[in-house]
Amino acid sequence: MAISIVPLKPEHAEAVKAFNLRISTAPAGLRIDESPKDHPLAKDDGSGLYREHYLALDGGVVHGGYIMKRQPFYMQGRHVDIGTFQLPISEGIVDSRYGVVGVQLLEDALARQPQLFCLGMGGFDGPLPRLLTAMRWRLHACPFYFFINRPFTVLRNLSFLRKTPFQRTLVDFGAFSGLGYLGIQLLHMLARRYPTPPPAEISLEPSFGAWADEIWELAKKNYVMIATRDQLALNRLYDAGDARYFRLKFQAGGKPAGWALLLDSAMQGHKQFGNLRVGSIVDCLALPGMEERIISGATRFLLDRGVDLIVSNQLHSSWASSFKRRGYLSGPSNFVFAVSPELQKSLEPYAENVTQVHMTRGDGDGPIHL
Repeated sequence: MAISIVPLKPEHAEAVKAFNLRISTAPAGLRIDESPKDHPLAKDDGSGLYREHYLALDGGVVHGGYIMKRQPFYMQGRHVDIGTFQLPISEGIVDSRYGVVGVQLLEDALARQPQLFCLGMGGFDGPLPRLLTAMRWRLHACPFYFFINRPFTVLRNLSFLRKTPFQRTLVDFGAFSGLGYLGIQLLHMLARRYPTPPPAEISLEPSFGAWADEIWELAKKNYVMIATRDQLALNRLYDAGDARYFRLKFQAGGKPAGWALLLDSAMQGHKQFGNLRVGSIVDCLALPGMEERIISGATRFLLDRGVDLIVSNQLHSSWASSFKRRGYLSGPSNFVFAVSPELQKSLEPYAENVTQVHMTRGDGDGPIHL
């Protein structure tokens, strides 16, 4: 088997279609886009933020592929380009003869961009996290935070509380007896042991403007590693034409102090959230010391809209501690940050610096599944 890995081109469409048909028995959603030219973050005139699609070919037959997201970052005082290894798919998932293709995809991505990371992956136990661990990557869970607004509805839908018949019986008893409501309110009250910060001025914006550049320039030095979040990058990531997004601008003393990118999603049969109405703090940035005020304002905005539950994943310690101070609870996280050996070197001292990296659901693949 002579596998070559090449950029996806229009003439590969039929071969990709045949590949997708062969892996159609694999878990839903696993496929390669046949025509990625209209895909979000197609390569443009030089913003530095775009996705490239690659195929594993053998004699014109497709046996796998992956996406490389390229993006400028600010890391330890300098601007660098870093890659994200996304959506690798190998025919090995349905045919063991192609089991080596997954390794070849990863090796190809590392050859193109040694400074590489993965984000998400559904936890530590899947094939990709196990492969990364074997290849000396380091993996960390991005902590998961949640705030329950409607305890009865959440207890009846949240799947990680309802995995066994005993758990379902216990949770249903708590929901219908009212004890669940009281317990959840008590947990949030105990977590929120700090005074409410003074409110910031909030405005709902149609897109990110020059004010986002001001926040970016003042905030970026607070992070060991952070994807560029100026107005150009943010408007490419969160298209102004996408009605799902709520962009909140926060001001203090009449000056821009931070922002939050939110979702309000009515789920239907979701694997984790059932039929809940889920608010998400997808992405955020703030001047140092303003994090808690941003979370407080974003939370109030989503609660006023009537969501059942608010969720967020945050790696950086300042954001993590601010969520806790605002009464958020933490739960099991399946959102994993994995760092290539070369990127680990750039983050030395690694153990100290990894929690100073800003990673949210807006990074990596973006706010999918929300």
